Amino acid sequence: MDSLSSKEDVKAAMQSIDDLKQQIRSFVNLEHLNVPMIVYLGGSAHIADVFANLNKGGVPLTKYEVFGAAWVNAAIRLRGAEESPLQDQLLQYVKNYYLDMRKQAEFDVDDFSEDELTQNRTVTLPEFGTALGQYVVDHLSALVPETTSAAPEIGFGLLGVAMNLDNRKLSSLNKYIQKIRDELEDILQKTERICNNLQSMFETLLRRFKSTGNDYENGLSSTFKTLSYFAALWDLDPSSEEYTTALSNIKAAYVYDAITSAWSSHGDQRLMEYCNSSRDYGTRISEEQFDQAFDQWIADQTPGINFGKDIKCLITIHANLSYLSASVPNGETFELEHIIARKRIDAADSSRPRHILGNSLGNCMYLPRGINNPKKDKTLYEINDHNRYSQLIKESQYFSEDEMQKAMQALTASDYESVNGLLRERSRQVAHTLVRALLKDSV
Repeated sequence: MDSLSSKEDVKAAMQSIDDLKQQIRSFVNLEHLNVPMIVYLGGSAHIADVFANLNKGGVPLTKYEVFGAAWVNAAIRLRGAEESPLQDQLLQYVKNYYLDMRKQAEFDVDDFSEDELTQNRTVTLPEFGTALGQYVVDHLSALVPETTSAAPEIGFGLLGVAMNLDNRKLSSLNKYIQKIRDELEDILQKTERICNNLQSMFETLLRRFKSTGNDYENGLSSTFKTLSYFAALWDLDPSSEEYTTALSNIKAAYVYDAITSAWSSHGDQRLMEYCNSSRDYGTRISEEQFDQAFDQWIADQTPGINFGKDIKCLITIHANLSYLSASVPNGETFELEHIIARKRIDAADSSRPRHILGNSLGNCMYLPRGINNPKKDKTLYEINDHNRYSQLIKESQYFSEDEMQKAMQALTASDYESVNGLLRERSRQVAHTLVRALLKDSV
């Protein structure tokens, strides 16, 4: 009886499926389906803008995805295999892009054949822009954070720099396709050279000490600021004094522009000023100007407990230019920590909003791992057996023993202003040391 019932259920289910298929066929006849189309008869220069306007409804694409759809016919023919190592690398980046897409999505990518791409050596303008950006991401890792948007932002922005095109008008980049073809090798060579120069400089500034994972603290970086370095150096003779001067001044400008919020708004307009040479990195920032900017930045800091990416970056630069290069005991792991331990600050200031500048430049440095994490509250003086950390205390501008004692007493008494006064003073000391170290090689 049960077997008979089961067979009837299966038969009924199959009949239901057949009925559903028939209803679908009667509802949508794919053989006679009318699909509305828009035929664009304008010039190719505006096609990206047309795509962007059509894309305003629903879930919008990024402008780089619009470029990819609009410029599929803007082709760039690369040199033959092994004729240009840089063009060979670029082609491999294009292949990797599609291979990674296929791997991540777990389905085939239409119209992509690795063998055909290897043989034809022809890429589209969108493919070129993204591959160029990925080259910069990989070869300028100290400065450029690797995000999902980094490659197209940098790559297309860099093509704008090469074509002296306003970043706000990148939708017309395909008008320059012949110029890009003609200058392809020159674009790649300049990109390679500037990447190497900037990476060499910034890796010594931004490298984390004995870290795992991401090797750099690049919290002061931004796309427009990075592109401005390329723009300022792009047309200069790399053997010239002008090039050397600009490169040496970029290091200080990286920090100065961050604390003065130079790139916080209208970044595209500011970038264009570097492209047309009305602004450059040829002038050294004065110590007085830099100190004043830092003093104002420190005065504007607000209480908190968690370090922001700007603090982490500044402290990493300070450490790399001072105590981390000489004073760290061999074989020890150091991490960014609170000088006045977080546990002690939490005990003295548990209110919201906070009163103590526990998140400030003055309360952050690279310290032996774990001495003051949330479960510990040691100072360097309390673990300084056999003067192990005496040199580190001196060269890192750590609080003096008397200052540390005053800080602990002020915490016990809930004297927030006294604690903050000590933290602001150390912030100024660190900042002024940082300024002089950054300007040391500027000309």
